Amino acid sequence: MVGANISIIRFTQIVIQSFYGFCVISLLLDCLKIAIVISTGLGNAIMMVPMMNDLKRAGHNLIGIFTSEFGCEELFRLSSILDDHIVLGSKTKLAAFGIANVNRFDGIILDQFAATKKHFVLARLIAKQAWIQQGPTPIPSVLSKKSKITSVNSEHGVLQLKHLVQDLANFDSIDYSFIPKIKPQNHIIFQPGSGNNRTPWKNWPIDNWIGVLKEIQQPIVAIGDTSETAFIPQLEAAKLPHLEIKIGKQSLEDLLNDINSATAYIGHDSGPMHMAVACNVPTFTIWGGSPKNIYAYDELLPEKNKVIVGKASEGKAEMISDLTPKHVLNELNSFLDELA
Repeated sequence: MVGANISIIRFTQIVIQSFYGFCVISLLLDCLKIAIVISTGLGNAIMMVPMMNDLKRAGHNLIGIFTSEFGCEELFRLSSILDDHIVLGSKTKLAAFGIANVNRFDGIILDQFAATKKHFVLARLIAKQAWIQQGPTPIPSVLSKKSKITSVNSEHGVLQLKHLVQDLANFDSIDYSFIPKIKPQNHIIFQPGSGNNRTPWKNWPIDNWIGVLKEIQQPIVAIGDTSETAFIPQLEAAKLPHLEIKIGKQSLEDLLNDINSATAYIGHDSGPMHMAVACNVPTFTIWGGSPKNIYAYDELLPEKNKVIVGKASEGKAEMISDLTPKHVLNELNSFLDELA
């Protein structure tokens, strides 16, 4: 009888060990090698960060494939969020990489901006599965058969991307952890332009901004890329003693450090605005151009982000032209007082 009991105990141990081993194997099998295509500007790339954090927490291996012309890979090399970086700056390189890496990846993720013909071909070649946020370009049937597809909707872009991969990782929080926080330096970041100066309808007039900046006592650092140097003469002519102009003079790393150490960002819908959000820096944004419900943060992360809008429809300069310096200054002072 004792021997029978020992046999039963041993059998139970074997079953438990086998089940445990199966679970471990299952978990290992679920840790996928996933390519994430980053094909547009800094702002859209950074909006993918919460999704990436979800996937990282689930144990997946993330490889960024960069086809953007805006140097996004430089920003991501300053972070540990990706396990590897692959830069494919031309269609020739894209094709060569696809042919040389057939089925190398368990999965590939294409946001709405990467949902294009050249990236569909890449996905078909290198990945066993695809997660695609469908844009205007039809997805080929040969790819759609092995894809999870979701259409662009009116939900915030960060949430759309999180929901796209919810079968790979399902976390409720919005984690923008991206770059380690550094000590604040008591300056405010100001950006007079936006969208590499390709979206002038997003920009509130520089003279209006200067009128507001005159009333701020805190040190201000004006930033922007080389496409925004046209704002420099007016900013210099204003002769604001507390304003340092760095437009067109910074590397991406320098820009990130200035934003990361700031007490606040003020400006427009732009890549640096999204960088500020990712660095947990409060933002004050005059909003014009892109859909606010998809790209702004005043509703998604309201505790640190304030958005001011005009009355006209999206995508038109008139959207923000009715905003007066007095109104903006009052809203900005209220915003800064809440941060104090």
